[in-house]
Amino acid sequence: MKSRVISILLTAVLMLSLMYTAVNARNYENLTAIGVNTENSADEYITRGEFAYIAARILSQEDKAPVDTKFDDVKENNANSGYIDYLYSQNIINGISETQFVPEAFVSSTAAAKIIVHILGFDAIAENIGGYPDGYIKTASKLNLFEHAPL
Repeated sequence: MKSRVISILLTAVLMLSLMYTAVNARNYENLTAIGVNTENSADEYITRGEFAYIAARILSQEDKAPVDTKFDDVKENNANSGYIDYLYSQNIINGISETQFVPEAFVSSTAAAKIIVHILGFDAIAENIGGYPDGYIKTASKLNLFEHAPL
């Protein structure tokens, strides 16, 4: 029962975050609204670092102090470094390599799918139907998370 309540709460928080962002992004739909994998101008994209901040705040309302992370390109002077480090320590995100996270790169829909599916607690299902990336994209699609997003 408790895990069901937590899942419902996380889903509600995620949906509210997406709706808030959608209003600020001129009413684009779903992930397109927050700039994930779209054809928008650079000002309308969301970066990997920004997305890490959003995901970490959904999981924990605590502020994460900037830290030096294991990634060479995410040091304490990066405002999102504490959030990136937190998600990495929770096995929710990875870098593009062992030493590079590339926080200023645009987040892809496959990375967004992995993070959101994990946050919602459906990662075991995603792993059972193919793992990353296909299993996560299929799971996100079954949950209608990316109904209007180009995946």
